[in-house]
Amino acid sequence: MSDQQIILPIRTKKELMDFACASNQFHNDQHRNLVVTLTKDINLGGKEWTPIGNESFPFHGTFDGAGHTIRGLHISQNREGCYGFFGAIDGTVKNLTILGTMTCLADDLYSAVGGISGVVVEGHIQNCTSNLIVESNGKNVGLFAGGIAGRVENGTIQNCHSSVVFQNSGGIFLYLGGVVGSAADSQINSCVFDGTIHILDGADGKFSLGGIVGSIEGQSDVIRCTHNGIADGQWQDTDFPAVGDIIRQMDTEKEHIPQMEQC
Repeated sequence: MSDQQIILPIRTKKELMDFACASNQFHNDQHRNLVVTLTKDINLGGKEWTPIGNESFPFHGTFDGAGHTIRGLHISQNREGCYGFFGAIDGTVKNLTILGTMTCLADDLYSAVGGISGVVVEGHIQNCTSNLIVESNGKNVGLFAGGIAGRVENGTIQNCHSSVVFQNSGGIFLYLGGVVGSAADSQINSCVFDGTIHILDGADGKFSLGGIVGSIEGQSDVIRCTHNGIADGQWQDTDFPAVGDIIRQMDTEKEHIPQMEQC
């Protein structure tokens, strides 16, 4: 396979939707050298969005927002999956702002939800901003939710800004962070959360919550991050009955001690 980059500029809503459809249909495995670049702001108009990539076939290339904004993202999901502008990535997403809404309404879910990507596995998100409303009915069986990414494994989230509002969150178990829901063997660096986390009153379950990261494990670092958000809600009989400042819960079974710094 050639190492030559494939450059794809995107200027319009139609071009973006055509790219997303083609990427999901052909799984772009042959396009690890693909560089997608936005050349203008795009408004999706609130039409239901199908995330690019999933855990079986993640997005492999580079998506460069070039400082542009995608508005009107709308996802209303009622089945298990990975949800965000991207469903799953193992490539790079950078210089992108996402505005919109995501709604999680099903009773039986085990899902990952993030403003930029639901799941990041050996991938990178850099210089991105998400400003969304994430709504839940609190009945989810399991949910990984973060303003930038729901779940990150062996990846990096760097210089990102989340102003996401999490409304009516709850469930049987919940990993929720202002930036990342759950991080394993990953680095979260120079990120800011200034949104809102609201937990349903009376919600009953196993929660792991944090202003930046809900839960970290393995060789993970959280460096130079700032939490200016608001967290509220009252609940009882939970394993993690409080919202943490930067990180609420850590798996310290491994010898590595996560590095945590706050500006």
